Amino acid sequence: MLRKGQVKVADLGAAKVLDTSHKRMNTPYVVSRYYRAPELILGSHYYDCSIDVWSAGCILFELLTRSPLFPGDSEGLQLCEQMQMLGQPSDAEMSQLQKECSQATLQLFSKVRQGHEVDFSKLIMASPGNTYTKREADLASDLIKQCLRWYRLDRITAEQAMQHPFFSPDQREA
Repeated sequence: MLRKGQVKVADLGAAKVLDTSHKRMNTPYVVSRYYRAPELILGSHYYDCSIDVWSAGCILFELLTRSPLFPGDSEGLQLCEQMQMLGQPSDAEMSQLQKECSQATLQLFSKVRQGHEVDFSKLIMASPGNTYTKREADLASDLIKQCLRWYRLDRITAEQAMQHPFFSPDQREA
């Protein structure tokens, strides 16, 4: 039973069972390209449910603006789109990514012009047909940024995301 204001999004076309024991290698070719986390683009076989949190951040942005956040035509362009919006990973983030991704694919970061973090709140407010208050856009922007962290363990968890003020009408109006 759906409650008022509840949205459920599902795409099980490439659903996989994750091997968290790392005895078998997970395939990095999961998730539709626009919503694919960087570790998947970089070919990591070590991932977890945080790839879904990344996707949820992309979907939330798209629901609010009616425009995909990272519409790359290829995996390389996808990574470029991500860097243009989020800026280049910090040294600490690169150090973590190096533990899980091959050096050859990580070299993509050095070949792409460094972007600067974009203010998602401004993009939400400027979207066609915007009906959100500045406070709602700021809360949504904060949640999206917490979903879209370069390193998977730095991302907000699904449980934490559900407790975010964006989903609490009392806090949105504060």
